[in-house]
This record gives sequence, structure tokens and C-alpha cells, in this order.
Amino acid sequence: LAYVTLNINAVSSNVTVSHILVDNMDVKTASGDVTIELPEATAFTLTHETKRGGNPTVDFPVTQEGNTYVSGTDGIKINVTTNSGKVVVTSSKTK
Repeated sequence: LAYVTLNINAVSSNVTVSHILVDNMDVKTASGDVTIELPEATAFTLTHETKRGGNPTVDFPVTQEGNTYVSGTDGIKINVTTNSGKVVVTSSKTK
């Protein structure tokens, strides 16, 4: 089985990831919003680090512990690091 990782590094721009299913997703921005759209019922663990962006908006049922948000089990590992900007994880059903 292939192990697939998506790495995105941006300096000053918004990042949108839509309907890409991978094992790991690593998104880093200096400034700009990050939007991740996943198919309905996708399991994931989101770890979020920001200096000025606040808490992420997550349109999935999740449990939260610190800066980690978990929906389902054994899902995609998503790491988002931003200096400033909003982070949104949305379901394709909400569109």
C-alpha cells in the first residue's frame, strides 16, 4: 500500500484543499486562510497551531483536546500551522 502525504507551504496567500484524500496533510502558511473540504463522514485528526488565527472552524462532529480535533478513528492526519489566518475544515455536504 502506498503512503501518501500532501505538503503545502505558502507565504502570503489563502490555501484551499478540496476532495483530496491522503494519509497525511501538512499545510503551513505565514499568513492567509486555510480551507480544507473533505467528503462527508471522513475520519481525521486535525492538529492546529497559530499565533493570531484563533480556533479552527470544523463542520464535523469532533472531540477536542488542546489544539487537536478528532473526528472518527484511524483517519487522515492533518497538521495546519499558520502565523495568522483562519482555518476551516468543512464537509462537502455543507456546500
